[in-house]
Amino acid sequence: LNASGQVITQMVKWGEDASIRAVTDKLTGVYNRRYLESELDGRFAAAVKSGAPLVLVMADMDNFREVNEGYSHEVGDSYIVEVAKVFRETFRKTDIVSRYGGDEFTILLPDTDLATAMEVNERVRQRVEDLDFLKKLDGPELRTSVSLGLSCFPATCRTLAELKEQADRAL
Repeated sequence: LNASGQVITQMVKWGEDASIRAVTDKLTGVYNRRYLESELDGRFAAAVKSGAPLVLVMADMDNFREVNEGYSHEVGDSYIVEVAKVFRETFRKTDIVSRYGGDEFTILLPDTDLATAMEVNERVRQRVEDLDFLKKLDGPELRTSVSLGLSCFPATCRTLAELKEQADRAL
């Protein structure tokens, strides 16, 4: 019975870990694209129903290719991890920070107005610019930075398609 109980406990733990792995990015620990897409429709519908603002942020790491080519892909991965850390530390726990792919991230900010989102995005931009991990390595002198574009329902758009299009254009 003891051995059976341990097996069951291990199976439950494995299942819980698998659930987490299914919705998070392995490298960064933030949500993955699949999770973002599963949440987006429902969060937008909730915002429409309640009238609460919803911001969509698209972020792209600057100089990423140059980091990979001038240092290494491992250093490029470190760059991604450092930027994701800034996102996790700056955005709220209720926000959905997701790695969309490669060096692109998408962040969903529920109950956030446009002015607040702009302030938070500026803090994120500044914190990424202040990263100094490349200075400790041999390689070309490159600046860490991130470009951010955002859109806000209902301030700048009325539909989910417009929310996505405007954030992408703003990026």
